[in-house]
Amino acid sequence: APSQSRCLRRLSSLSTLNHLSIMHFQASAILVFAGILHCTHSLRDNLRNPAKQDQRRVQGNSQGNGNGRKVGQTQVEECAVVVAQLLAIEPGTIDDTIIECEMDSADMDGYTGIVRQINGTPEQVASLKAMWKNGQLIPGETMLKHGAGASYDEEAIHLPPGLVVANSVRQDRTRRRLQNGGLTGLKPMLAVRVIDSVGKVHPNSPAAMSDNIFGTGTDVVNLKNQLEACSFGKLEIGVGVGASQEVDGAPGMIEVTLDIELVGNSRSAILNAAKVKVQDLLGHSLPGPYEQIMFNLQGCYQDCGWAAYAYINRWDSVYQGNYYYMTGVQVHELGHNFGLAHSGGLDGATYTDHTGMMGNPLYSDETGKMCYNAAKNFQIDGWYNDAKRTLATNGGSSSFIPTELNLVGVAEYDIRGGRDVTVKLETGTSTDYFIGYNRATGPNSQNDEADNEVTVTTSGNNGVSYSQSFLKATLQQGESYTINSFGTTGQALTITATAISTAIPGPGVATVCVAYGTSSCTPTTPPPTPPPTTGQPT
Repeated sequence: APSQSRCLRRLSSLSTLNHLSIMHFQASAILVFAGILHCTHSLRDNLRNPAKQDQRRVQGNSQGNGNGRKVGQTQVEECAVVVAQLLAIEPGTIDDTIIECEMDSADMDGYTGIVRQINGTPEQVASLKAMWKNGQLIPGETMLKHGAGASYDEEAIHLPPGLVVANSVRQDRTRRRLQNGGLTGLKPMLAVRVIDSVGKVHPNSPAAMSDNIFGTGTDVVNLKNQLEACSFGKLEIGVGVGASQEVDGAPGMIEVTLDIELVGNSRSAILNAAKVKVQDLLGHSLPGPYEQIMFNLQGCYQDCGWAAYAYINRWDSVYQGNYYYMTGVQVHELGHNFGLAHSGGLDGATYTDHTGMMGNPLYSDETGKMCYNAAKNFQIDGWYNDAKRTLATNGGSSSFIPTELNLVGVAEYDIRGGRDVTVKLETGTSTDYFIGYNRATGPNSQNDEADNEVTVTTSGNNGVSYSQSFLKATLQQGESYTINSFGTTGQALTITATAISTAIPGPGVATVCVAYGTSSCTPTTPPPTPPPTTGQPT
């Protein structure tokens, strides 16, 4: 029963019992007696009126504080800074980056993953945004010390007016779960069909949702298949973990019913309510054994304008309406969970690089065969590590020799023959250039821009962590792109697509010359061997 699972979670959180398993709990009469003493009041309340108890948990000040108050004070001195990245339906119409705090479970009655907006003075809010922009805030790792006794309500935590944000943060790398070292191997995943208190729920059945996400039926273009195809099997999406709470005939799916409506409640309030119900159902904290959890809502009625959103470098993503079954949206949001930022296009806008899924993605169920761009492929640790290369172009013409590259597209990584998939041009600053061949085949066959062209992209943070990228050029055979003042050299660097092949069977190869000034590349591969003569006159 939910009340029993909550009781067990409280028991396991006690410092003297936190290493005990459920088996030990059942086996020891002493521990059972201790658990009964600890949980007597909450079990009594649940038995008397379970609906009222859950109502207090969801509508109270902390999504489960158990005291029914709408305003409280923190027991713990700090919270973890998290960042929600929203996929705007109409780009530019909403603030798509929201900085929030994940509350400590001690303040949320043992529930984990509960977030609050950060309410502070204009100076405090500006400081947080500046720290995020310059890379000082790392989602899920940066801890914000707000002090014990900070007030919070069901929407926000309120920073003390005198708090100096820059002096109140620290990094806790032990909290990091997924990014870097976590994008390979088996990743169990769960999807949640959310029903609100008046029955609003997406019309697709749990079985249909399972098929659209995991391909458990007839759906051939879905999240699981696409991520596994782009990673060439180095990332494997595990469909649930065989939980007994899964809906029959719908692997990887559970259902929860909220005590609040979708109408009239904020984005964060709905997600928090769903997380509470999932923990009640499963009997453990989140994310538990899962690497990713998707929450699927019937629609959005407040704080709208987004198709979906995900927390960066974390496990949780949310989808409204039919966006949950669009493979491009799925792969885009999981990209944020993986630590990938948006991809801007030639026009400098946030989403307009359509050579990869972190731009404005493909909005269709069965049209979603597209991977990430060259900058993101360089950032992802574990998928193409043996097909990455960095050129020391930061020294200028005095130290850099014109270099010819032979690139294959990410879709033909498995038959690359030792060629590179993504190449970084080092600038000597934190913002570097990345070159790739946007081969439109296989898992990248439904790519939406610059098919079979060479792409040039920039990205910050040295290309190894979260940073907005921008497409700078797409080159057909014979075309060049010149960076007039490359890095700190003050010299012009030119990238030329000297030859592009789309051979079938592949791999298709793009030959690219990188050189300063008017220098050219010396071919590193011999010319093709002429066909043998037959001895017959021509």
